[in-house]
Amino acid sequence: MLIKHWIGGMFVGVLLWGLLVACVKERQPESPTAQRVKEPATPEAESREPAPPPDSPAAPSDAPSAGQDGASILSDPAHVPLAVYRFDPLNGRLFVTRTIQITPHVSRGEAVGALLDRVNEILSGRRIQWSGIDHTEQGDILVLDLVDVEGASGEHGWYDAFQSSAGGAATQGFLAATFLQPAYRGDWFDGVRFLLNGEPMSEMDHVNLSGVFLRSKPMTEHMIVSMSEPGEMTVEEISEYLRNMLELADDARLSLARVRSGDGTSSAVFFISSSVEMARRGVLRVVDGVPRILSFEQDPCYCFAVAAEPKELVRGRGQFVLTRFSPLGGSCVGSDVVRILALEADGSLVEVWRGTTFEAKGPRSRIASVEFVDPDGDGDLEILRRGELIDCGDDCLCREGPVLERFETLFDWSPEKGSFVAVP
Repeated sequence: MLIKHWIGGMFVGVLLWGLLVACVKERQPESPTAQRVKEPATPEAESREPAPPPDSPAAPSDAPSAGQDGASILSDPAHVPLAVYRFDPLNGRLFVTRTIQITPHVSRGEAVGALLDRVNEILSGRRIQWSGIDHTEQGDILVLDLVDVEGASGEHGWYDAFQSSAGGAATQGFLAATFLQPAYRGDWFDGVRFLLNGEPMSEMDHVNLSGVFLRSKPMTEHMIVSMSEPGEMTVEEISEYLRNMLELADDARLSLARVRSGDGTSSAVFFISSSVEMARRGVLRVVDGVPRILSFEQDPCYCFAVAAEPKELVRGRGQFVLTRFSPLGGSCVGSDVVRILALEADGSLVEVWRGTTFEAKGPRSRIASVEFVDPDGDGDLEILRRGELIDCGDDCLCREGPVLERFETLFDWSPEKGSFVAVP
């Protein structure tokens, strides 16, 4: 019986693969902690001076404090790390240059404190300080002061960072994205407003930081140069984003499967990374020019093998993504699950077929293959699942033994149901 599960485009758990088995291990390796630092968020040279505490004698109760480095936020798939962004106005792209791990469920003030600490480490001759919170009809607006370090001038001051079209656009993009945190799922402020050396900002020739940047608006509205359309990120850019955002180890192998909706307006990327310490799997989408991780799961005990690949099955329907989720053995028992997902124009992911290639129940195992065939030659592929029911006797999880039954089922695409259904 086929099951069609409509899953919201932003709903976490798209790639949990629907497996109902447990993963038991003798020990769990620690998550990799190596930081990937590729380039500063702004063109300035780096400074490793420690960031000063927030200069706000009357700071409110959730004024920021130093970030917590103990627990990895990646242990909770409901969160992603804070990120320091770089904006490239020449191609309209946002890049993650650094990530900050914080303990899940920290206050927004503590999260901002950790972010300020990291940002101020890379600024030379300038600082960003907490100035307060504006409680407005638009929500809680974080107020930050762009401060020149005493004695700093010329290329080391904030004024120089606002000069030239490209430089001003890059600075505005860096500030807006970094302090709006469009991909962060924890508690955050509704917007951000900037001061310059304690005074309100005025509009300049190449930068406009005089207003309030709201998190509810698309990032494209906060950039001087329009950002690229969703789905235009190259494989290399997606890989760089994931390696920075997930802090992947240098030896991690990363495989991507991008699937687009039939009308080409929406795309999603299924990613799988594996290293000697950790296997990870998830789904990423680009929304309003910002890449976001929609679902994320890690398998530190390497209990399962996962594969994902795009596949053209039905003409005019767009790509499907074929996912396989297989236990490697030992205590990882149950079944090898094969799922086929489609991406709708509205960004929702739809399961259009599910089957197994191995399924063990008691002393019997069902061994099957999943093939794609075109028996009528119309150019559309059907799914052929066939195999044998094996009697394992006193054994379990066996793949050889007396054959009790042979089976074969062909599944064809049904436009009315939007899924593959069994051919009578």
